[in-house]
Parts: sequence; structure tokens; C-alpha cells
Amino acid sequence: MATFTQLINHVTGVIAVFDRVVDLFNTQDKNGVLHNSLDANVALFTVNQQIGYVGVANVMAYLVQQFKTKPQFTPTTVQVTESQNGKVATILGTANWKDHDGDADGPIRYSFNFVYKNNVWLVSTLWGSSDT
Repeated sequence: MATFTQLINHVTGVIAVFDRVVDLFNTQDKNGVLHNSLDANVALFTVNQQIGYVGVANVMAYLVQQFKTKPQFTPTTVQVTESQNGKVATILGTANWKDHDGDADGPIRYSFNFVYKNNVWLVSTLWGSSDT
């Protein structure tokens, strides 16, 4: 059985990946490394239309298109849960969303799911939904 310190360190790892992914998104992944934090079978669902993109290549192609509008995702609340076996985690909450596409900006709900593979946390699902 894991000690409390081991559990905290494991959760801290998934939070670090979440922070890195948010930072890379907000800087429009200028160095092209965001894909390194994504599971091969990652799925992304768009905020307003809930259109799905599956696989690293499809998700990254969608994000590169979105980067043209300079999106900014700023979490305002965060809740972290981890499965009992330590192989799956979810970070969800609310965030402020801003971009330059002409649509209304504002608060959204989000959920990022993670899988623990080869001693690394990877994003497996990205989901968002407008509060309006």
C-alpha cells in the first residue's frame, strides 16, 4: 500500500502535466512539444459544438488551426481525482476562455482525463463546454 507521501507525489505529477499542457496551449505550443503530453489515442471535444477529434495527429491538427485565434485558457477552479489503482486521473473545473474568433468568450467547464503509462502521465481526453 502506498504511503500518503507517495500518493501526494503521484497526484503532483498529474498536476504538473496539466500545468504544462495549459502553458503550452496558452503559448500556442511555439516549440511544437504539446504532442509529447498526449496519449496516442487522445480525444478532444470542442467547447461549443462538441465535435470530436481522436488521435494525436488529428488533435494537434485541430489545435494548430485554433492557435491562429490566440486562445487563452485560464483555470479558475480545479478538482483532482485519481483512480484507486493510480492509473487514471481527472482534473476538472471551470476556466475563463478568451480568443479572437468573434464568438462570445467567458466561463467554460472543462475536464482533462489522464492515463499513467510507462511512469508518465499523458492526457487521454480533453473536453470543454460553454456555461452560456
